[in-house]
Amino acid sequence: MILQLHIQALNTPTAIYRTVLIPDGFTFDDLGTVIESSFDIMHSESYIFNMITSNGEKQDYIFIGIDYENDFLISKEEILDDEETFLYEWFQKGKDEAIYTVAVEEYELKIEVQKILEPDSTISYPLCIDAKGRMSQTDTEQPVDLEEINEDIQLGELLSSDRFDEVMKDTLEETPDWQTLFQVADQLKKLKPWQYFDDNQIVAIQDPFTKEIYFCSVLGGAGMEYGLAIYIGAKGWKTINDIMSDQTTDDFFYQLDSLCVYYVNRDELEKSDYELIKEQELSFRGEHNWIQFRSYKPGFVPWHPDVADTKTLILVLQQMIQLVEQCKNGWQLPFFEDSSLCVTRHIDSHGEWIESVFQIKDPLEEDVQIYPALSDFEIVQIKKKKHSNLKLEFELFYLPQAVEDPTYNRPFFPVFCVAIDRNTGMVCYQQILPPQINAAMAQGEFVYALKQLSVRPQTLFVTPKINHYLEPLAQKLNITLKSSEPLVEIQQFKNYMRYQ
Repeated sequence: MILQLHIQALNTPTAIYRTVLIPDGFTFDDLGTVIESSFDIMHSESYIFNMITSNGEKQDYIFIGIDYENDFLISKEEILDDEETFLYEWFQKGKDEAIYTVAVEEYELKIEVQKILEPDSTISYPLCIDAKGRMSQTDTEQPVDLEEINEDIQLGELLSSDRFDEVMKDTLEETPDWQTLFQVADQLKKLKPWQYFDDNQIVAIQDPFTKEIYFCSVLGGAGMEYGLAIYIGAKGWKTINDIMSDQTTDDFFYQLDSLCVYYVNRDELEKSDYELIKEQELSFRGEHNWIQFRSYKPGFVPWHPDVADTKTLILVLQQMIQLVEQCKNGWQLPFFEDSSLCVTRHIDSHGEWIESVFQIKDPLEEDVQIYPALSDFEIVQIKKKKHSNLKLEFELFYLPQAVEDPTYNRPFFPVFCVAIDRNTGMVCYQQILPPQINAAMAQGEFVYALKQLSVRPQTLFVTPKINHYLEPLAQKLNITLKSSEPLVEIQQFKNYMRYQ
């Protein structure tokens, strides 16, 4: 499993933290190395992890680490060997925590388990996903660069390749449980859920372990496409509402984060779908009777589900089967005037599956900071550029031509970044990037574009999303942003590329 750890420096004048994803098969020695690298802490021969809670229970005098000089005044017999003690032995539930103390420098950091996740085969672990502040006394307020942090904690620099291979083999060697998945998908199909749920009726399933909520839309009420679409978390809820209110954007398909089960005809299967069915020694007959699974991840080509996806699908399908059985016995999904309410099937305090009405909040906009590691000198250099009447359109979008790269386990849609002079239509900057579009990528490319220009633009025209990503950086550089949609020159550029 993957631990999402929030690591917060204690006794500092400003907030300093890192949020990292790390396999629970790593040792505490490995975790110490990741902490040292991500916080840029000077290596110390002596450090201690003091377990505060484990498996939800308070711990007393559980020390893990190494103390060469007796800095901590703890008997060596009381300290567990950090090279032989694994994270999964002590970090077992959300809110489990420890205090990490480094001798000599006297750093203290609080480590708390935020989530325990299934491994994602598209991600290279360990990975820092959020960060703020620096430990150095001279630059605590300087912005941090996630890309730089992750470069520092790359396993090639931190752990031996043999150790990495050993841990990740144990973490990722599990294969999808296709037999069970096909079994529950076939069972749901035979119950014909579209006879009980309309396409616009949404029901939710909450994972009892991760507490993630999966929003389910049964397909088939219109008699065209049959199956089940599953949208993940608060962003999934927003996606459903965008679909129902017809507010989807041009890049909607590329931004999907969902799982789907389709009941299709034989000729609608791709070769890989058919081979997967045959590998399970299964066969189906008739219209809308063949089973097809798809995993949609932002920036990637729809693909077969991985291990984590199949576990989610099995959980959701099993609970949807129970809901349909209840419908057969007279239960009906209630209608709510308040569109934020959703019937959610979840486990209660007694360990029983029940249905409750949850109020679902729209996802908060990402709290954007300044990501590129811009020095004061670089900021001055950009500000020194002659202020001009240059009006640029700036955008990042996915190209429709998928490419393959051994770095990823599935083909992806490249991100195209472009800046165009609004007056002349001339392309001033362009770059092709791997997925996914986010604030760090947008700001980084914006900086690269500015460095290539001989003048500083007067105005930058961007879409609302890119406006949100660039706003703090543009303010610092005294560049005016104008949110506009569509961007005329960029739309023409997209059309040109589409027909090449």
